[in-house]
Amino acid sequence: KRIKVFSDIVESARYFFVDDIEYESQAKERYLNKEGVGVLLGKWARRLGNLENFNTEEIEADCRQLARELGLKAGEIIHPARAALTGRAAAPGLFEIMVLLGRERCLSRLTNLKI
Repeated sequence: KRIKVFSDIVESARYFFVDDIEYESQAKERYLNKEGVGVLLGKWARRLGNLENFNTEEIEADCRQLARELGLKAGEIIHPARAALTGRAAAPGLFEIMVLLGRERCLSRLTNLKI
């Protein structure tokens, strides 16, 4: 959901301020309930924990490298990861969100899905 009036920002940016993520039903159905998603996101989280620099360039490069290694399209990692981190099916750019959330919050949310 896009922000239409300024007051929408409270709900739209909630995931930046709370650790208890509420997943939209669309996010669960489209991305999080798919078989193997938890394993895939956990695998990526372990790699992210080893990145020297947690910035958009390195995060994106690692995501795309993992996708190549697994024979996936990058979107098959990006979309479920965005849903796991924000609780939303649609949100701003994943890699920018990850930098703003920080490494530890990202690792926790990617490895501890509560759906």
